[in-house]
Amino acid sequence: MAAHSPAVAGALQAAGIALDETGQALARLQNSQSLWRQEFAAYLAERRGSICVVGNAPALADSGLGPYIDAQRCVVRFNRYQSMPAGASPHTRGSGKMPGWTRWFTRGCCDPGAEPFVSQAVTPSTPGTGSRIDVLVCAPNLAGTTLPGASSAEWLILSGCDMRYQLYEWQGLVPLILAGQKILTLPRAPWRKLVRELRAPPSAGVLVLEWLMELLGEADGITATGFQDVHHPAAATRSCYPALPWLRDGRRHNWPRELALLQRWYAEGLAVLEAS
Repeated sequence: MAAHSPAVAGALQAAGIALDETGQALARLQNSQSLWRQEFAAYLAERRGSICVVGNAPALADSGLGPYIDAQRCVVRFNRYQSMPAGASPHTRGSGKMPGWTRWFTRGCCDPGAEPFVSQAVTPSTPGTGSRIDVLVCAPNLAGTTLPGASSAEWLILSGCDMRYQLYEWQGLVPLILAGQKILTLPRAPWRKLVRELRAPPSAGVLVLEWLMELLGEADGITATGFQDVHHPAAATRSCYPALPWLRDGRRHNWPRELALLQRWYAEGLAVLEAS
């Protein structure tokens, strides 16, 4: 059980029972959460105003937002986020006219008639969604696999409702823990809050945004991109991975309520970066 449950591994270690390498790694994951979460909160506070949470919307692949994203001090990405062929540079100049982008700092920015308080419009010279990654959010069912980009990230977050207390295959994460990488699980409180509001399990993107805003105390200071909007609403049949376009999004999330929640957050100060 210790090889499949951080909680069990932590309890056995506390009882003085010898564990193998996997058990020791999971015990560390279990016992270090409080400290690591405090350190992560401080990490975010130092980078407030330069935090970009990048969703996996397919439209990002050709958005040209890469230069702006890579310029941030903290870039958060999800699962198998890569949108370019192996060996291709995310900073290779494309042919033809690249789309521009606008970062809106506005309340009610999803309203086409809304007037932004501040906006920045830039025509980038490079395509793609950038290459920088500081925080990788990993779905629990990927914890047993090798995730590209995981070793490059300073932090790894396991999405879901505090997955330390559920049984999973953890082999993909054990080498990272042994190498000193800090792996966070999401607390139960933001999960429960969103389930009550959405009447469904939250998507990883919305869940992470909720937690980041909770850690920072407000939405201001965070930029979101690659999430659903009024022009490209999420749907059960929508392709949701730019790198793996054949994958389809599930039906377990309440997309209309999530869109309404995102719009409310934008009104409360969450910045949104969109291709134009």
